[in-house]
Amino acid sequence: MDESDQAEPLELIRHLIDLGATPEQTEELDEHDLIGLAGDLQLSAGLDLDLDGLAAAAGCRPEDARTIYELLGLPTDQLAGFGEGDVKLVSLAAGDTTGFVERIGAPLFRVAGTAMARVVEAAVAAYVQDIEPEAARELDPGRRLR
Repeated sequence: MDESDQAEPLELIRHLIDLGATPEQTEELDEHDLIGLAGDLQLSAGLDLDLDGLAAAAGCRPEDARTIYELLGLPTDQLAGFGEGDVKLVSLAAGDTTGFVERIGAPLFRVAGTAMARVVEAAVAAYVQDIEPEAARELDPGRRLR
């Protein structure tokens, strides 16, 4: 492996760390594994709040925020975190004074959650079947990062 071959993986590791990866996450990865790690880091970008932080930002109790996500079919203990969009959703739903959410919120959230799950499944399938293999073909799968 010449010097230019070694510089590229180090650049990739630095970039992943800039995206939020820990040094432990980048150890012993081959270049193909970088695709998945980079995707995970991008998808979790901006999700800096935990459930308590989300509730505080939305002006409600953590139990109320948890209920909204459970109705959507998203157990809060399995989520990477919460961001600005989550604060808006929970603020609107928990702060509803019209009675709309109380009367039809649960069935509406269940339907919306089911629809979102189908969209996510399709997006993940497309990524795994099309994007990830295409990127992997461009890499030398036998080369190790470290």
